[in-house]
Amino acid sequence: MRNIELQSTPVDKNLGVFVDDAIKFRDHVSYAVNKASRLLGLIRTTFSYIDEDTLPRLFTTLVRPHLEYRNIIWHPRYRIDKIQIEKIQRPATKLIHLSYEERLRALKLPSLDFRRRRGNMIQVFKIMIGLDRLDPEIFFS
Repeated sequence: MRNIELQSTPVDKNLGVFVDDAIKFRDHVSYAVNKASRLLGLIRTTFSYIDEDTLPRLFTTLVRPHLEYRNIIWHPRYRIDKIQIEKIQRPATKLIHLSYEERLRALKLPSLDFRRRRGNMIQVFKIMIGLDRLDPEIFFS
């Protein structure tokens, strides 16, 4: 490009998503988990008492958006990434002394894996009915 050699980078941030050269999104998952973890810590130190009504509101407003931002692009394919992401929601729900699945039901929070799969289905629907100007023949057979 005008006699200037472009440097190759192992990771690039584009539209807020870290993309590595192998398209594994490990750096993005780590970034999102760290940011969500810091926000969860901030909630814990700020509020001395959180009830069953306040916790879902705080979590869904402050923490979950960082774990779901553009996840249609970086959807975790590897089990280790899925576990790392789900580990953020587990401690957030431990204010109620039940199993993780029972806590999610009591707080009316779906698992983050469920929300990612739901988002993927919504995206497929948009492609199939033509809301996203993409050719369904390219993506689906």
